[in-house]
Formats: sequence, structure tokens, C-alpha cells
Amino acid sequence: MTPSEVDHQYNPSAWVSDPDACMRQYARDAAEACATLQDSSLNVSYGLHGDETLNIFPPASGQKDAPVFVFVHGGYWRALHANDFNGVALGPGRSGMLTVVLNYSLCPAVSILEIVAQVNRALRWVQQNIHRYGGDGQRIALAGHSAGAHLAAMAVLMQGQAGALLSKDSIHSALLISGLYELAPLEASYLQPFIRLDAHTIASASPVRWVAPSTTRLWVTWGELESPAFAQQSQGFADRWRACANTATVEALPGHDHFSAINPLCDPGSTLTRWLCNP
Repeated sequence: MTPSEVDHQYNPSAWVSDPDACMRQYARDAAEACATLQDSSLNVSYGLHGDETLNIFPPASGQKDAPVFVFVHGGYWRALHANDFNGVALGPGRSGMLTVVLNYSLCPAVSILEIVAQVNRALRWVQQNIHRYGGDGQRIALAGHSAGAHLAAMAVLMQGQAGALLSKDSIHSALLISGLYELAPLEASYLQPFIRLDAHTIASASPVRWVAPSTTRLWVTWGELESPAFAQQSQGFADRWRACANTATVEALPGHDHFSAINPLCDPGSTLTRWLCNP
């Protein structure tokens, strides 16, 4: 693709009529989560950097030793905050799960590789400390959206590696929504001044290049109304995952675009929420 074609394919806002409406919906859902899921703990530190924080929402039932749902937000590694996505706690929280919404530093202040490391530190913190908030650190389901799906995929692939913070098989399920799994095309995109990709980062942080046998159960999905590039990214990663004899559900979300693809997480009855809650 030419640079202009890359920009069009990888600019989600170009494929929806009103991107601001999507952000307003996120804000409404986040406010509802904070208002209705009681005893939440916001901006809990998991590291030394001020951006390394978590928002923790116990299940509405008050259940102890609850399974844990960790969500990693998108924003092309350069925008948005965990607070914008607290609404994803509504579905799992009303289905008996404790929800953790993960925040991280943004490019260009830090590199994508540093963000990958932050997400792994956060997951290790959850595994070791979430019992203090009523969660079971041995039952972690992970989800990510857009750049967050990239970061979630990297966390899954790094389990048990030499020097990794998470032991093998720590994440039992991962829901990857509208992710980016091969970073090379973005080097020619409008994002490059912010994310500053180089050959080392592309090789080290493209999940599709690191797929290996894994026991983590995966659902790879994307919005039916997204650009072909996002569909191809998801399908290509899923194909590589399955080629290693790993388990994956792979399908587009009917009627959804890039931004609305996470909205089903606000609904305890949605297929995505039920999948997370029933490993």
C-alpha cells in the first residue's frame, strides 16, 4: 500500500461517521460503572511511574475470591487513559468477576517496548496482590482493544519466557478485539512520528512473529464494519495461532465498527461477556 492507503486503512476514525459519539458513549458507560459498582479502588499503583495505575471494580455481588478480568485499553499507544474505559467493568462486574482496567504511559514519552513491559508488570502485580481486593490471582482473563489487544497478545506470548514476570499458563483466557499483530505497516503511517517504530521494535513487538504453543484460550475478533486491514491483522494472527495447535475462536462482530466493538463488554448477557465468565 502507498502511505496514503496505509493511513486510510489504519485510521479507524475514517471508517465511522461520528468518532466523537463513540467517545461520549465510553464516557457514559465509565460514569455508570463508577456509580453502580460499589467499593471501587481507582488509580492503584502497580509500579514506580505515575502512569502505572489500575482501576479495580469488585463484582456487584460482593463475591470473594472472584475470577479476575483485566482490560487493556487502546489509543494507538499514544492516547487515552484507563479512566475512559471503566465501562468495560459493567458486564463482567454484574456477572461475578472482579475487573481491573489497566493504565500505562504513552508514546512518544516512552517506547512501545516499555509499554509492553508495563503491562507485564501490571499483570504480575494483579497476580500477586488482587486477593486484597477480593479477586483470585490464579484465575485471570485478559482482554485488550486495538493497541490494547496488541499489548494483551504480547503478554500472552511472553508467559513463561526467560526473564518474564508471568509464569507459564498464568492467563487462562484472552479476548483480543480489533488488534494489531504485525507492526511493520504502521512505520509508513501517520502514527510514525508518535510511535517511532524501528526494525528492532517491529521485530520484537509484532505478536504474529512470536506465536508458539500455548494453553491460553483465545478469542480473536474485530468489528464487521472495520477496514480490511484490521480484519486481515486479526485473521492473520488467528491463523498463525491455530497453526501451532492452539485453541481460538475467530469471528467478526456483526454490526460493529472499531470503536463499538468493545460495547458488548458493558452487557452481562453479551456473547463476549459470557465467554469471559465461563472458561
